[in-house]
Amino acid sequence: ETFNAYGENIQSFHMYVFDRWGEQIFESTDISQGWDGTYMGNMCQQGVYVWMINYKLYDFVDILKHTIYGTVTLVR
Repeated sequence: ETFNAYGENIQSFHMYVFDRWGEQIFESTDISQGWDGTYMGNMCQQGVYVWMINYKLYDFVDILKHTIYGTVTLVR
């Protein structure tokens, strides 16, 4: 299973996942590529991870920049 983002009319996309110490453990510019709960090929510990997504969205008039944040809980 993976943690994925979904959206429509996305012009650019950049997702990051951080551990509880703020270390970046995942990065993707491909909206179809999600985080599988690993870091450098090793399984991450169960816990809460912070994600951040920067994206540009075309709303049929303008291209708008957005940044959203949240958490994902990894359970094995």
